[in-house]
Amino acid sequence: MWKILVIAAVVLSAGCGGPPPASRTANTNTNANTTSLPEFPWPPNGSAFTSIPSEFLLKQTGPAKIRDVDDRLRAALAQAGYENPGYYGVPGGFVMVTRLEQFDSKTGAPLAGANRWSTSPAPPPIFSVEYFRTLIKGTSGHYRVIALVVTDQPFTRTGKEVTVSEAAKLSARGSNALPADIKEQPYTENFQCSAFVYEFLQANNGQAKFVANSSLLASQHLQNILSYLQRS
Repeated sequence: MWKILVIAAVVLSAGCGGPPPASRTANTNTNANTTSLPEFPWPPNGSAFTSIPSEFLLKQTGPAKIRDVDDRLRAALAQAGYENPGYYGVPGGFVMVTRLEQFDSKTGAPLAGANRWSTSPAPPPIFSVEYFRTLIKGTSGHYRVIALVVTDQPFTRTGKEVTVSEAAKLSARGSNALPADIKEQPYTENFQCSAFVYEFLQANNGQAKFVANSSLLASQHLQNILSYLQRS
């Protein structure tokens, strides 16, 4: 009889220390934003910042989805000459990032033609005052990347500085589109859209460096984007 009791005790002891049921080890990570998109440098730390009003993004009267906001932002970027933005995930949402471009530091407008996308500073008109200045000091270029952040989570603007080489790779290394499961999520009143401008200055043929505080307002950098969102 005592042998039977010993065997029963051993069996019960082995059962208590065995592997847990399969349901306890199943993957419960349901955060599609971080699992299906590459991560953006977070929190952000741009040279200029502004919020985009919800009325610029939502034109329909019924319930909106993230798809609707994505379509609006893509259309605004396209008409401003920004093709194929890169998508990244952030806590509670996503970011659309434009290609590195050159701009006019006085007006905020993109440079014309091929100079806009060139990584070499645009030469000034021959025999202009700026032309003679560059003969002595060298040429300078102003560059930027625009990041449109859509999230329902609060954030600070205390992230580390992004180098120009890192910024230049962002649009190409991001996803080419939002995943379908993110697009179909409801766009609630908790969401906000923010625009960050990452500006870089290449002075006198030197190395391009991050500009902590832009001399232009974010609205000047985004003039073509905001103009489309307002009128359409």
